[in-house]
Amino acid sequence: MKDFIPYKEALALKLLGFDELCFGYYDEEDIEQQVYEYANCSYNVTGDKACYNEGFLSVTNSQLDEYGAFGAKDDDGLECYERWTAPTFSQAFRFFREKYGLFISFVRYRKSVVIEMPDTFSKVYEIWIQDENKDESIWVGCFDSYEEAEIACLNKLIEIVKESK
Repeated sequence: MKDFIPYKEALALKLLGFDELCFGYYDEEDIEQQVYEYANCSYNVTGDKACYNEGFLSVTNSQLDEYGAFGAKDDDGLECYERWTAPTFSQAFRFFREKYGLFISFVRYRKSVVIEMPDTFSKVYEIWIQDENKDESIWVGCFDSYEEAEIACLNKLIEIVKESK
C-alpha cells in the first residue's frame, strides 16, 4: 500500500524510537515485505492479548515486543524473527517533527525546461527539510514524482538522525 512507509524504513524508525499506534505491521520473515493489518491478525501476532488502544485495535512496537513480536521459532525452539509497526507517511513525518524538530517545509511541483530540447518541459517535485532551530533548509531534493520525493525525504530524515546520534 502506498500509504505505509516501506519495510526497511519502518524498521529504521523503530530503531530510532518510533512507538506510535499503527494499524499495520511488517514481519521480518515475509520476503514480499507486505503490510499486515493488525485488526485481522491480532491473535497470531500478540497471542491472547488484543491491543485496544484508544478504543480501536492497533499496535505499537513496544506492544509487539512485549506480546509476541518474536512469535516464530526455529528448529531448536528459539525465537527467530521480529515484527515491527508499519506507520503511514504522515505518522513518520510527525514523528520527526515532534521528536527531532525536523520537518518538511513543503513539496513543490514545477515544470522545468529540458536543456537539450528547449520546447520540452519535465515535471519536477522539490522537497525541503528544515530543522526548527535553523533559519535555512538543511536539505533540498528534486525528483520525478511525488512518491519518489516522499521516500527520498524519509530516507534523508533517517540519515540525519542517525548521523546526529
